[in-house]
Amino acid sequence: MVNCTNCGAPLKDGAKFCGACGVKAEARCSCEETPEVQRFCTECHAKLEPGEKFCTQCGVPENPQETDPSYFEAEDCDGGCRIKQYTGPEVGAVYIPSCIGGKKVVEIGEGAFVQRSSLTSITIPNGVTEIGGNAFTGCESLAKIIIPSGVTKIGEGAFAFCTSLAILILPDSLTEIGFQAFLSCESLISVTIPEGVTEIGSFAFQNCDCLSLDVCAGSAAEQYALDERLPFRTI
Repeated sequence: MVNCTNCGAPLKDGAKFCGACGVKAEARCSCEETPEVQRFCTECHAKLEPGEKFCTQCGVPENPQETDPSYFEAEDCDGGCRIKQYTGPEVGAVYIPSCIGGKKVVEIGEGAFVQRSSLTSITIPNGVTEIGGNAFTGCESLAKIIIPSGVTKIGEGAFAFCTSLAILILPDSLTEIGFQAFLSCESLISVTIPEGVTEIGSFAFQNCDCLSLDVCAGSAAEQYALDERLPFRTI
């Protein structure tokens, strides 16, 4: 099996271009030694050196898989289940399973990951609609979070004191950001607030000294930025 020299994906017999990344396949004589396939992190796209099983930049494993469901305490709630607490080992990356005990995960409960200081990456599955209060408070090594489409509410203090958080992507489905939700996320530089957000709690971005918000003209987010005297630009 011949692999793409750019992304490492297997190439179909006779393929002229890689089906995964579109790079032109390099023809090689069958007697040539197969070169080392270059590998890249699936999360941050940093280069993986030979022998590395985890990304040295964000801690994500080479072949990410859902974290063992037995590491989560869950309880029933409307539409599925709510994660009460993560009980697993102190690892860099956690991939929240989409189902626990045969029930769809729809909420991240209050304090579920509080003060997990070794957590560098969290993947929240599609289907989650709410992130509870203080869910990730004090996860000081968490550097990036992409909130999936479908989440409508981020609770009070949900990501407070995540001091390494530099990349935050909020979905268009979001309507509410709670009180002090991102308090003292001092590494945040730019965050786009979706137009559908109608409620933003006081001090949601307090002590984010380098932060500038991108907001829609005439939106609740623009009014919030004015009221809180936060730097912003309209988009």
